[in-house]
Amino acid sequence: MAALPESKLREDIQRKKLRDLYILAGEDPFKLDHYADSLFRAFFPEGGTREILYGDELDPWRLIDQVRTLSLWEPTKFILVRQGERLTAKQWEALIPLLSEPFERCCLVFQSTKTDARLKFFQALGKAGERVGLVKMEPTGMGEASQWLRSFLKTAGKDADEAARELLLEWTAGSLSELCHLVEKAALFAGEDPTIRREHVQAVGFKVAPEDVFRFTGSILEGNRASSLSLLEVLLRQGEEPLALLGLLARQYRWLLSILTLRAEGKPDTAIASAAGIFPAAARVLFPAARRLGSKGVIRGLKALAETDHGLKSSRLPKDQLMTGLVMQLTD
Repeated sequence: MAALPESKLREDIQRKKLRDLYILAGEDPFKLDHYADSLFRAFFPEGGTREILYGDELDPWRLIDQVRTLSLWEPTKFILVRQGERLTAKQWEALIPLLSEPFERCCLVFQSTKTDARLKFFQALGKAGERVGLVKMEPTGMGEASQWLRSFLKTAGKDADEAARELLLEWTAGSLSELCHLVEKAALFAGEDPTIRREHVQAVGFKVAPEDVFRFTGSILEGNRASSLSLLEVLLRQGEEPLALLGLLARQYRWLLSILTLRAEGKPDTAIASAAGIFPAAARVLFPAARRLGSKGVIRGLKALAETDHGLKSSRLPKDQLMTGLVMQLTD
């Protein structure tokens, strides 16, 4: 198996020389979707149809049959499996036959927030050779966000002056989905001006700092439903994308899970904050919440977030309705 860095994955896509199977692993939903879409376009440069499956509904044996069986009506296939983290160990093990021999004109892509090296499937990946790629994506740092910004500007057909670039990065706080959305809005506002300027960003955006999100997540973690719903309405009215907001919420819950895990190992709160990269403003909200919710409450919250993510990407229900439902569950 080739453990691929993102740069190698981009090279595969650019050269249109794809592997049979990709496993995209990371916590940033924007990256997972971006690379899955890019692989699809590389596989079907003139357009085609992708089949989308979900981990919690997956029949492994049916998937194997779909990959191996082609017809005159489907001479090539692109299959995307979302939420791979929801597959059980037995389901992953049942998929091991996919690693035994090359596919016949099919590209299979898994998205997963995590992988588990203890599972037999991932142990067997080591013998699959170069036809399989496992891409583990790291959290987006400021340097990488700047690279993505250049890409978003190129797609929008715009340049941006230094002041605008600084503001775009500052206001989106490492959220690639929000950065992309804000560039698109600023580009439209700039009109025929080839350069996005600071005033364009200020006119269409607002600061999505972690502290702002913690006001919202803080009220959720305190169980304050009225405040949470009010803040949600404000954020959505200001133009915050539900998926971006969901990603930031998920980050807080993953921090809660890290806190509980490290506490179980006997580590003090100061060491936990340092190890998990939790800054002081966040710690004041997260540590009391971890004590109040406990492992059951945090896991229940993560499940609600995953279900809402599924709904935002596949349901026809209004996004604000789905987010409201999420707040109701998290403050129950």
